[in-house]
Amino acid sequence: WNAAFFCGSCAVIRRRALDEIGGFATETVTEDLHTSLRLHARGWRSIYHNEILAYGLAPVEAVPYHVQRLRWGQGAMQVFRHDNPLLIRGLTLAQRINYLASMTTYFDGYQKLIFYLAPPTYLLTGILPIHALDRIFILRFALYYASMLLAFKLGSRGHGAHLLTEHYNMVRFYTYIKSTAGLFVRRRLRFVVTPKAGTAATPWAAILPVLLVMVVTDAGIFAGTLRLAMGREPNTLAYAGNLLWSTWHVWLAAWAIWFTLSKVERRALHRARVAIPVRYATEEGQAGIGVLVDLHEEGAGLLIPEAPLAAARVWISFLWFDDHIGIQGEVVSQRETPDGLHVRLRLRALHPTIRDFLATFVILFAQRKFMEEVGRPIDRLGAQEWYLDRRRGWRGRRHLPVRVQWAGQEIWGVTQDVSDRGALLLFPRLLPRDATLRLSTWMEPAAYEATVVHTETLDLPPYVVHRVGVRIRPSLVPAPSRPPAS
Repeated sequence: WNAAFFCGSCAVIRRRALDEIGGFATETVTEDLHTSLRLHARGWRSIYHNEILAYGLAPVEAVPYHVQRLRWGQGAMQVFRHDNPLLIRGLTLAQRINYLASMTTYFDGYQKLIFYLAPPTYLLTGILPIHALDRIFILRFALYYASMLLAFKLGSRGHGAHLLTEHYNMVRFYTYIKSTAGLFVRRRLRFVVTPKAGTAATPWAAILPVLLVMVVTDAGIFAGTLRLAMGREPNTLAYAGNLLWSTWHVWLAAWAIWFTLSKVERRALHRARVAIPVRYATEEGQAGIGVLVDLHEEGAGLLIPEAPLAAARVWISFLWFDDHIGIQGEVVSQRETPDGLHVRLRLRALHPTIRDFLATFVILFAQRKFMEEVGRPIDRLGAQEWYLDRRRGWRGRRHLPVRVQWAGQEIWGVTQDVSDRGALLLFPRLLPRDATLRLSTWMEPAAYEATVVHTETLDLPPYVVHRVGVRIRPSLVPAPSRPPAS
């Protein structure tokens, strides 16, 4: 429909197109949306390139999340006031519809507020917002609601999560309502960049509206139940329906408040998930194989089997690639986990070459591997490519180093998920299908016999790794014998 607009800096724009519209739009705090609107109105085309070329950080805590959504909403209202997509010349009908949908989505806050307050209003006052509530209405409403959920799943191509969507609707409904004031406020708004580091501030302005919804709904549940117990409820069906919706909203509100208060990010820099095997050593003589869990240019997380780690510094070298790169870290803290000892490291006084390597490694390998792992549809409904999960049991997501013995060689891999009958491994070499191998982890002294059932190559230039699915035989294979210690 030629209505894709660029978001922030992740775009390439023709210089002549910018010159024709007088440069970037600076009248609003959402210059990307506003500039795109003017480019389309001028007749220029936009193309969405379906390849990840840049990575951005989404807000982790509530305060930066609401700052971002408030700015987006206020900016959309400003654009609507300056260049109304229904009135501006040059746009096609499809473009007008798309821009109007993008700008009016913030009015959902009003819709959600009415939706949240309607059930407790009936339970408190007995006033039913629907003229006639009977089985015919409930049947039609159920069909409508089921159709809406189906359309949501199909439209999101299997990536949509209805439960999380409703969770975030509860979190942000007041911020959306507040942002629509930008449609009427004529003063110039200040552009506030979304904070990337943790703020550790309690977002009372966002919590209080949600808390108010929960309190009013709880009061409605109490009043409605009391009226029913006293025999003063003439419409039992209406009571049951509103009690159901009220209970759902109380749960959503409690979840939103708990999540808002519990999600605290204390790191100034984001750490990318890595999950690759490394070799570690300390000045006290402790050494072995561990898993580099997360990483950025100033810190890292290391998972090792020994506890405790009696060292102030740790040296790390990569097992798979760039093994000439060594990282030295100061031990900040360590804690026991079900998978081993998690050691937090602070990386200081790194050579510029090492820092450049870490930054490149995070972008080219860690981030891309993460997207390969989590970027798939969460369900089959609506997915562009149908897939079949042949697993018979649940697998836990665990990153453990695995010693693989195959064809007279010993190679280290790392698990992505594991169960008693199967595992998914990341491996530096391509193993043939149906190959039989022996594997063991630091958690299990015994070795297992496993068979390769499928392989998949992850091409993450300049790195290449392989995802290997193995079926573990139910019976344990005795661990290989070791020579007696001298």
